Amino acid sequence: NLALEVYKTSGSPASAATPLNQFFKLPPVASNTNPTVFGPFLSDPKCYYDADTGRWFVTILSIPVDPATGAFVNTAPSFFFVAASQSNDPTGKWNLFAVDTTDDGTGGTPSNPGCPCFGDQPLIGADKHGIYVSTNEFPIIGPGFNGSQVYAISKVALEAGTATVAVHINVGSFPTPDPNGIWYSLQPATSPGGVYETANGGTEYLMSAFDFNNTGDNRIAVWALTNSSSLATAKPNVGLAAVVIGTEPYIDRSVASGFSFSQRPGPTPLAGFFNFYFHTNNGLEPIQANDDRMNQVVFADGKLWSGVNTGLFGTGSFSTIGIAYFIVTPSDASGTLSAVMTKQGYVAAGRDNVVYPSIGVNTAGKGVMSFTLSGPDFYPSAAYAPIDATNGATGIHIAGAGRLPEDGFTGYNSPLCPPQVCNNQTGARWGDYSAAVADENGNIWLAAEYIPLAPRL
Repeated sequence: NLALEVYKTSGSPASAATPLNQFFKLPPVASNTNPTVFGPFLSDPKCYYDADTGRWFVTILSIPVDPATGAFVNTAPSFFFVAASQSNDPTGKWNLFAVDTTDDGTGGTPSNPGCPCFGDQPLIGADKHGIYVSTNEFPIIGPGFNGSQVYAISKVALEAGTATVAVHINVGSFPTPDPNGIWYSLQPATSPGGVYETANGGTEYLMSAFDFNNTGDNRIAVWALTNSSSLATAKPNVGLAAVVIGTEPYIDRSVASGFSFSQRPGPTPLAGFFNFYFHTNNGLEPIQANDDRMNQVVFADGKLWSGVNTGLFGTGSFSTIGIAYFIVTPSDASGTLSAVMTKQGYVAAGRDNVVYPSIGVNTAGKGVMSFTLSGPDFYPSAAYAPIDATNGATGIHIAGAGRLPEDGFTGYNSPLCPPQVCNNQTGARWGDYSAAVADENGNIWLAAEYIPLAPRL
């Protein structure tokens, strides 16, 4: 989460690895001085290439810290940063922007409950006129959740490096069909080949899951942010509407106890180290599947494509984790949003698990879903399945075969790691993101984590 590197399509590096604090002209995460001085905490980077303009965009969140200890503080603003390349060359110069997410009434921000706050997991999307960032708002210190915050920013202004207004919509304040529900993790759509929705002065679509009570659901929400062409004006005037549609059931971790998945047994030297030196009892760690929030959304061939992690059921009880995917046809031509489920289904791997889906689709409606494959038969591996609106997802293929089990510190009990970070009950952190994207020629590029053989020392 802390470095950026540019690669050629051949796989060879086109740049050195650059710390993201340095890329965004911030103090380093930690200085090499004595005493150590800590810089802002950055996390959850996203990178998007805009085929329409040939520009690159990078987003990331920032939380202020105490320079002496590195602990979070709520006495300074939080931000998400946006970087826009000045050309189609990502190794060249970039325009940098900061959007205040503190939302405590300072710096022109609204005054939301529990704030000062930060925008967790900024998600990025784009249409012809704007770049869209959706966050989940949490207090920097203490409990609370204010739901999704959506920001719409003029693409022209970002590319030109001129001052602009980020239109801020507090979606968490919108009513939900369920009592005590609050909207979360709205995923803005990206579009391959620069093919966007032009209705209503420009429309950006978003999708979100519907599991407000962590008990599973059979609905999703489709959103339309309209009049996006006004973002280039001095007084943007956008609208946001949602429609709820029924889906196949999906379920998350509160029902599927722990919502973690298994992996093939193998050597675990870190577990052995902890067990020998600290007398712990760590075994082969499970891996977290996080939850059933909506993953990457793509608007292609007139449809929205996405998927979520879901518990799957074998003989009457929770057994493995798979993927529920949705192919939705939206319409907002008359200003009244509607959406129809065109195709849906599950991806499952028998007694093994598939998690963290991202679907890349070209303008012809041909797609590939990228995900992690892991279970009794597989070390964590990068896998994929072809997908289209007629046949759905068809067959699992392995792109990068894992050769070792996950043996990271986040899945173990150890005095070297605080329990809020490391816990062998919920499993190791893994993946969180995959990616799949179509290029201008219709090729689809995939990204997911896997574990190769370790180098010999």
